[in-house]
Amino acid sequence: MVVAEGRGARLTDVDGHVYLDLVNNYTAMVHGSAFAPVTDAVAELLPNGFALASPHPYQVALAEVLAARVPSVQRVRFTNSCTEAALLAARIAARATGRRRLLLIDGARHGSAALFLPGGLDVVRRRGATWTPWPRCLRPGHGTAAVFAEPFLGADRVRPAAPGFLAALAALARERDVLFALDEVQGLRNGFGGERAGSGVSGQARG
Repeated sequence: MVVAEGRGARLTDVDGHVYLDLVNNYTAMVHGSAFAPVTDAVAELLPNGFALASPHPYQVALAEVLAARVPSVQRVRFTNSCTEAALLAARIAARATGRRRLLLIDGARHGSAALFLPGGLDVVRRRGATWTPWPRCLRPGHGTAAVFAEPFLGADRVRPAAPGFLAALAALARERDVLFALDEVQGLRNGFGGERAGSGVSGQARG
């Protein structure tokens, strides 16, 4: 299918077939395609240049909005994709802890880089958002730099974590001197403060 245009929640292909965009352009178009306030704002900015390879005042303004909405956010780094954000978080965790191992939950999506795909080096995966295996994974001498988690499994039927699971996992990570990265690339769109606001997670890092 080759898409010719999008209007609101509907896409039209080059043959004139109309489709309902059930994935919201994979969550990137939360307002739908060609949303008038967005297109008007972009049209005003285009005469001043675009794709400027340096920080811009509007980036600073957006960072301030994000920090005001999510109390755990102290610094903001904009990236091109969720993959790039997750890779940077993994590098920061390795540098900060001197360890390389990552713990991931099967069914969570942190991008398409080899590090986060099944079989990735220095990665241990555990099935589902259940508590049982995690204390064993984070026993003394674990060698783990960070635990990556999503409020819901973004690559497995968007299943939410069991109540209290994320807060307990974050507390265990903190107790074992492991960074806890809460990936809200998708979850931040679900509420003013993202999914973290109702999860009981204070947050050491987030995407």
